[in-house]
Formats: sequence, C-alpha cells, structure tokens
Amino acid sequence: MLLSFWKILWALVTAFLLGAGLMELLWYLRGRFFGSTHSGAVDSAALQNCQAEIATLQSHFKSNLQNKDAEIAALQARFEATVKHKDRDIAQLRAQVDDADKTRQKLLSTEASLTAKDHELSQLQAKVTELDKTKQQLAESNKYAHDLEIRLKNASHSAQQALSLQANLKAKDDEIIRLKAKMAAETDRADMASQQLTSAESTITDRDAEIARLKAELEAAQAFARSKSKLSKEEHDRIMQEAEAEAEAMRRRILNNEIEANDLKEITGVGPIMEQTLNDFGVFTFEGVANMSEAQRYRLSESLTAFKGRVERDDWVGQARALYKKNYTAEMLNS
Repeated sequence: MLLSFWKILWALVTAFLLGAGLMELLWYLRGRFFGSTHSGAVDSAALQNCQAEIATLQSHFKSNLQNKDAEIAALQARFEATVKHKDRDIAQLRAQVDDADKTRQKLLSTEASLTAKDHELSQLQAKVTELDKTKQQLAESNKYAHDLEIRLKNASHSAQQALSLQANLKAKDDEIIRLKAKMAAETDRADMASQQLTSAESTITDRDAEIARLKAELEAAQAFARSKSKLSKEEHDRIMQEAEAEAEAMRRRILNNEIEANDLKEITGVGPIMEQTLNDFGVFTFEGVANMSEAQRYRLSESLTAFKGRVERDDWVGQARALYKKNYTAEMLNS
C-alpha cells in the first residue's frame, strides 16, 4: 500500500518536471530559430542541435529519475523499518496494557477478598463476644458443679452399692447369653443330627428297595435261565419274533427323532461292537438297557454265546439305571 503511494507520487513529480523542461526548451527553440514569424525553412544544423539538446535533457532526466527511484527505495526501507519498530512498540504497549488489566483484576479480587475478610472478622468479633458470655455462664456452671460434687461425695457410698449390684446383674446377663448361645448350638447340632438321621433312613430305604429289585431281577433271570432250556422251537421262534418287533419299533422311533440315542459305551463292558449289537436288537438308550423285556434279554443271551453271563456279571441294568438317573431324572427307574 505505501509502496504504491510513493511510486505514484514519484511518477507525478517526474512527469511534471519533464513536462516543464520540455515546454521551456520548446519555447526557447521557437524564439531562437523561428522568431516572431512561421515562414521559411528550418535550418538543418539548428534542428540537429535541438535534437541533441533534447537527447541530453532526456538522459539527464532519466539519470535523475533513477536517482529518485533509489532515494524512494531507501525511504521505503527506512519507512518499513520504522513501521516494524513501531509495531514492536505497539505489541509491547499492548502486552503492558494486558498486564495492567491482569493487575487490575488481581487488585479487584484482592479487594473482594479483603471485604470478605472484614466480614469474617466482624463475625469472629461477634463470636468472641458470645464466648465471653459463655465464659461467664461456664463460671456459674462450675460453681454449680462444685455444689453437685459435694452432694455426690455424700452419695458415693450409695453409688458404690449400686455399681456392685449393676456388676452382678451384668454377670448374670452374660451367663444367660452364654447359656442361650449354648442352647442354640445344641439345637443346631440336634437339627443336623436329625437331618442326617432322616437322610440315612432314606438311604437305607433306597438301598432296601434296590436290594429287593436286584433279588427280583436275579430270580427272574434264574427262572428265565431255567425255562430257556425247556423252550420248544415254536416258543423260541415266538420270543425271537417278539424281540425283533420291539427292535423294529424302537428303530422307527430313532429314525423319526422321537427319542435320542445315548452313548452306551459309558456302560462298563460295552464297547463299539457290543453297542452296535445292542442297536441291532433295538436298544439305543440307557432306559432301554435298564428296561429290557424278557424277549430282548432272551435274544441278547442267545446271540452272546461267547459272553455268557456278561449282562449280569457287569450289571448292565444297574449301570444303565444309574446313568439314566444321573442324566435325566432323580427318581429310580421302575423295573
């Protein structure tokens, strides 16, 4: 902005000086060569001299113009340096003004704090006045306490007796609490013993039922073994057909997803081959093993020629019942 102003000013001055010098030269030449009239031809030598003088003037003005440009550049540099210096001074003054504002704020804050302290001091003075009154009241109370102390000394014997009675009462109360706690502990032990006795009786009942069931199964197995040797061919075929029908019905239930097969290999003595044999005979679940019909037992016994007595010896039925009880229900399976 400043640079453009100085350039415009210098151009105007230069144009003015250049225009004024040329006009003066033209008037000088007119008076010298043409006089007061315009007739005749211009001398060639005079014209050349005029052109030379014009060229000299132009060179002179150009030199002056360059000098002026240099001066303007120097003035501009000095002006810019002055502006920068002034900018720094202004920035410093602004910083000082900001500091002054901060100091003013601090003074205002300090003044507010002093006002608050004055108010607090007034309150403290009021409290001191109240304390003086309280001291006076305390002195009166001390006098009254002294009188009470005298009275208490007179009643100390009665107080000692009361304390003795209170100690005895406390000892009795402690004894009652101890006896109540002991009674509660004995009651808890009695309840626990009763629960254990009830549980033991229930366990004994369950064991007796299990023993009875096993005896019944053993008798049934023995009767079945005795009768098996007496079966006719027709009875044998009938039992095998009945077992096959039961197996087919169970296979259909498995295929229709009515029941879910168990891992019979969890039964001790049942491996992959034996599990497949049981599946072929229509036994897929622990419940099926535990509740095998007479026909299924007969068919299985007939097929296990190399493992006679394996079902009874490894107690497949008992294991199946336990696994079924563990996985599905807490009640014992019915025979």
